[in-house]
Amino acid sequence: MIPFFRKIRKKMADDNKPLKYLRYAIGEIVLVVIGILIALQINNWNQNRLLKIEEIKTLNSLHKEFLDNLVKFDINYKEQLNRDRIVKRLLDPKITQAPFETLDSLIYFLGWNFKFNPSTGIYNSVINSGKIEIISNDSLKNAISNFNNYLIDYEEEEIGANYYGTNFLTPYMRTQLHYRYPFKNRTEEQYNYDNVNYREVIKSDRARNEFLFYWSYMIITLKKGEDLQNEIISIINMIEVELNTQSD
Repeated sequence: MIPFFRKIRKKMADDNKPLKYLRYAIGEIVLVVIGILIALQINNWNQNRLLKIEEIKTLNSLHKEFLDNLVKFDINYKEQLNRDRIVKRLLDPKITQAPFETLDSLIYFLGWNFKFNPSTGIYNSVINSGKIEIISNDSLKNAISNFNNYLIDYEEEEIGANYYGTNFLTPYMRTQLHYRYPFKNRTEEQYNYDNVNYREVIKSDRARNEFLFYWSYMIITLKKGEDLQNEIISIINMIEVELNTQSD
């Protein structure tokens, strides 16, 4: 290698054209640098293209999961609203004037519990793997990242309402009413006894306090549920806008 450079140097000295060779050498270096920069640019472009493909794939998966969960939540939330209506009807002083069959049905459905069980496999995978960072829209990224807080807030209130209903309200009502399965054929004696007893128990101070306490759980549960529902819809809309933007 050294003899080779010596030969070039000698030729430059003999030809007396060092400037010509210097320009040539500089040109070669510039071409190499440009080639490297182009290669890096192509590599970066390819990486960005792959990240964009992965981002769109991730957003589509999240979009489907949020849509599915919205359907599940709407079903659950309607049941929560119905339970709230039942409690408010039982708190209405005029309820004791209702037909016995109505009272029997209200008490029966009051004891039902409902639990929102969302599918979070894709969501958890995106968060735990750090794939959330490939989402380029910061507002959407933050909304998805914070979604779990809304879910936890709702689930805590839902669990509280279910716990109180299962462990306090329902046992009390069943004990006081000598509860029988609704719509079951009663003997005339049983029907007459229950017809009077239900009305006495429902209008008692203890029962009204139980209903009021239970209703306080429902108020918060419904508020947190409304917040969660709105957040799910908002994220779905944001994802759809982002996917449409990227497809243009």
